[in-house]
Amino acid sequence: MKNLAQKISLFGLFLLISSTNIKAENAISDSDKKPFVYQYKGWYLDTEFGTEFNSNWNERTVALDLGYQFNRYFALEGGFSYAFGTTHLQYYYNNNNYYYHYDNYIYDSWWRGDIAAKGILPVTSKIDLYAKLGVAYTGFFGVTPLIGEGVSFHLSKTVSLNLGVNHLLSTLSPSSSLTYGTLGIDFKFK
Repeated sequence: MKNLAQKISLFGLFLLISSTNIKAENAISDSDKKPFVYQYKGWYLDTEFGTEFNSNWNERTVALDLGYQFNRYFALEGGFSYAFGTTHLQYYYNNNNYYYHYDNYIYDSWWRGDIAAKGILPVTSKIDLYAKLGVAYTGFFGVTPLIGEGVSFHLSKTVSLNLGVNHLLSTLSPSSSLTYGTLGIDFKFK
């Protein structure tokens, strides 16, 4: 339930930012606008900072992705992430009908390398929605599917602000899958 509330909050933030941007654009007359055309094709470097949404994880992530955008709608990217923080582990076991419960908070860190295909849906000339599907290799899960979605706000011809959510789907157990939100900046270059 907590994950759903956080996703709804992120969606609400997206709508608020979008509506503010649209109102600001409408308030400026056409003669005052100095439009820019975002550079869609080419290499990009994406830096991201994120936080876990899962209830027993309290971790932060930093990531660096390198990608190539082939056109306005499709890109391929690969990257490296590092997560650090505390994990809340709970153990339950039954010993002769006596139930024991242990709580354990540990500091941990792990890394992830990934590759993903990224589909991009332009909403306006300055806002894109995106979804990505790929595979990640982590020091914690091994090989696992990676799914992500988000929104990009183009600040200039070569710089974008990204707000996204990524999911690492554990093949070990559904309860150990990870979901984390990210805030990042893309830098385009040729």
